[in-house]
Amino acid sequence: LKKILKNLNIIAEEGGRFVPVRGDICIENNRIVSVGKIPEDFAVAVPQENIEDFGFKYLAFPGLFNAHTHISMGLLRNIADGLPLMEWLQTKIWPVEEQLTSDDIYYGALLGISELIRSGCTSYRDMYDMEDRVAEATVLSGIRGSLAQGMIIQNDEHFAKIDISGQIYKKCHGSGNGRVRIEIAPHAPYTCSDDGLIRAKRLADELGTFYHIHLSESDDELRGSFERYGISPVQRLANLGVLSGSTAAAHCVKLSDEDLDILAEKGVNVLLNPSSNLKLKNGAARVRDMLLRGINIAIGTDGASSNNNVNMIEELHIAALVYDISPEEALRAATLGGALSAGYSDLGVLKAGYLADIAFLDLDASNLTPHGNLLSAIVYSAAACDVAHLMVDGSYVMKDRVILTFDEERVRRECRRIAARLLQEEDDFSDIRYEQR
Repeated sequence: LKKILKNLNIIAEEGGRFVPVRGDICIENNRIVSVGKIPEDFAVAVPQENIEDFGFKYLAFPGLFNAHTHISMGLLRNIADGLPLMEWLQTKIWPVEEQLTSDDIYYGALLGISELIRSGCTSYRDMYDMEDRVAEATVLSGIRGSLAQGMIIQNDEHFAKIDISGQIYKKCHGSGNGRVRIEIAPHAPYTCSDDGLIRAKRLADELGTFYHIHLSESDDELRGSFERYGISPVQRLANLGVLSGSTAAAHCVKLSDEDLDILAEKGVNVLLNPSSNLKLKNGAARVRDMLLRGINIAIGTDGASSNNNVNMIEELHIAALVYDISPEEALRAATLGGALSAGYSDLGVLKAGYLADIAFLDLDASNLTPHGNLLSAIVYSAAACDVAHLMVDGSYVMKDRVILTFDEERVRRECRRIAARLLQEEDDFSDIRYEQR
């Protein structure tokens, strides 16, 4: 199937830079054939009904890649704010998560995915529970997911979780015409034993997939590592041999120069989460020092309990401000950086031969008038509601702000029902219910 998208403003890739151009995008099946001019032999082979004229009213840019989230946590949105990480997890989040069912996870995933789609996100990396149901939701949605079962592995009893991750890989990896990839995810150094971390890495290497882990997120984590092991979390993982180019490390806020050098030497991918780190009072990662060392950075939202959304347009804006990086550096991290962090060599830029994952921004919005520099417009001026269309593998998953692949209203209805049940079962959250007057 061949398509021509005519008369677009485009964020293209030329000579390793993201540059604005005006022109057309040609697509065959799920890949981009050309950006800018239409090849003559291609034009004659495209029927009129497969040609769209956008009249230069839209900006086409690479679909965003949410590099780290817990997608079903939208069910727990706004129920436990203002707490440090460990207290937030142990006293609020984990007790409620014990109540989640398989169907809860499925509808929670679709709820999060609808928010991703509406913020121009075509791919995401997830770490949560019952990931086979997350994979099911991802296949239905039409977007890409690099998914992993989060594992707390502290003793022999927990090693069975590694086997479950292997089973999910066999069941789900490659589903959705290859849009779903399964990774291996020990939760964090502070929730996993040395043996657990090593065994999880061994499985990831055997399967040829990525190793996704939280790393050096908070002062408590850093202090605990020095008290128990005498070294930082990064140094401990390096000594265990689990850091490599197929390691994707989320957060990486509390790093020394030595830690940064280790990540650079091992080729570790860093998954930044600016909003979550600020909200949980963990500060900001040393992004400029990472870039100077050649570390690949990507941007994620974290879960919607610690953000409290999965809006990648907003995350782009915050990342650029907090990390003092340029709009181009921010957009690159949120597109190509995310793709590379998940092992894609044909995703993240609008360029011939790459997968046709494209977001379309409505430039007629008041906040984008006049738009000036288009890279700045995406990062500093755009809102998620300005994303009008979203395309994955050359097919629309959202058109004219309507999600085409699933019933969004039904998902919202189901998630309201689930949230009501969870809050009734968990007395700790009685304080958030409305008072009767």
